[in-house]
Amino acid sequence: MKRMRVFLRWVATVGVVCTGFGLFCFANNDTKLTVTSYEYETRKYTGSKDFRIVQLSDFHNHSLSYSNGDLLDIIADLNPDIIVLTGDFIDDQTRDYSMIQQMIASWKSKAIPLFYVDGNHELHAPENALKEHQIFDIWAVNMNEKRLDMGNGIVLSGLRDPGYRKKDELLTPFKPYEGDVPAQLDSLARGFDSSKLNIMLCHRSNLFDLIAAKGYDLTFSGHTHGGQVKIGNWAVASAFWETYIAGAYTKGFSRLYVNRGLGTSYYLPVRYRCTAEIVLTTIKSKA
Repeated sequence: MKRMRVFLRWVATVGVVCTGFGLFCFANNDTKLTVTSYEYETRKYTGSKDFRIVQLSDFHNHSLSYSNGDLLDIIADLNPDIIVLTGDFIDDQTRDYSMIQQMIASWKSKAIPLFYVDGNHELHAPENALKEHQIFDIWAVNMNEKRLDMGNGIVLSGLRDPGYRKKDELLTPFKPYEGDVPAQLDSLARGFDSSKLNIMLCHRSNLFDLIAAKGYDLTFSGHTHGGQVKIGNWAVASAFWETYIAGAYTKGFSRLYVNRGLGTSYYLPVRYRCTAEIVLTTIKSKA
């Protein structure tokens, strides 16, 4: 009986602490939208003007409004040459597609080229993803397992998210899931030109090592939401095996930018010390 009382006290204490922490996060929910700017200088880019790429990721049914402004207005002010979307703009909770429709209408009206790849939630909710694609494809280019020469030395490629583990793979859950990504990379390797600036769109940042090994110069990813809730160095909403959680990383000559995302998880609808993010990358020609 004594052990049971100790156990119940421990459970109650944990419950109180978790509840208190949850209430604290909700009370301090950070609803701002941050623009993070990077510069990437390379001899491979041959354009005469800087090339501005806006990356967006992990919208997850968020509104277009943030406490410091409207998403579409902020993007318009950045004056991008292209916009790239790295997955999870919908999920299995999506019922309202009007915000995605507004995005596409805005960027089409401004003639801003748009490119996208799927995330794990598109794979998890295929019916919702079909509706999303029908809206995207009015203006955007689907880059799942595709490569496109953009001119001026830039080649854009994309990976389709591998989705979820099969039943026979469930015994190895505590490591990044690769699925068919190695096969996708092998397929994209045909005709690969290392003299070009090769840019990869890939939802999951934990696939960066595979991408870097194939010679890609720059990768845009998301998926982690930056952890959403940061306590010191602990990114609460990220799996403990995640290496690339938010920000810029380098492996050899290959660089990775991990976007914290625009929205939040359905089961953790808060952000604390981890604002939503737009990534602006300016490609510069190195003389």
